[in-house]
Amino acid sequence: MREALKRLAAQNLIRSKRGPAGGNFVKRPDPEGLSKAITGAATLLVGIGAFDIEEIITARLETETVCCRLAAANRDESHLAAMEAEIAVQLDPTISDEGFCASDVRFHRALVESTGNGPLKLMMYTVIEAFIPITNMIVFRVRERRHVASLHQEIVDAVRARDDAKATDALGRLLAYVRESYAAVLDVRAGRDAAQVSA
Repeated sequence: MREALKRLAAQNLIRSKRGPAGGNFVKRPDPEGLSKAITGAATLLVGIGAFDIEEIITARLETETVCCRLAAANRDESHLAAMEAEIAVQLDPTISDEGFCASDVRFHRALVESTGNGPLKLMMYTVIEAFIPITNMIVFRVRERRHVASLHQEIVDAVRARDDAKATDALGRLLAYVRESYAAVLDVRAGRDAAQVSA
């Protein structure tokens, strides 16, 4: 029993209190804390090669398509403003690669937020906080920032117009571009490896 209580406490599922009114009490689950734990595990799995880039892109396309549909139906002006603000950041030519990647994450976070669906936001936490940063780390040297920002703008414009078909079309082209950028990275690496072998 003591060991079981220790495990529950380590998972932040219960809290212990000493004294006459003390005991072990169930803690209300913290969705953000749970999401961070899931994201940490997902990041580790990607890092050891458990998921390949094709799986990640497919997962993003399928899940963010649902988000585009719900965002088009449920968004309000604050959600649109949040996404527009990130596009403005992305169009700043002086922003660092790290700053651009962080803005990319915030853009997709705002898109998910605009769905107004709590369980979906919880599910998407891993996609947004783990998968997007990882793909960004791979493709940032070869992608064209303005092209990414323009596709983000198309998504926002479609969500604003409540046109989920156009939003998902723009999302599909964005993720196709991520796939192309990843292939370009592999080509660069293959060329570098070939040059080293011949040297």
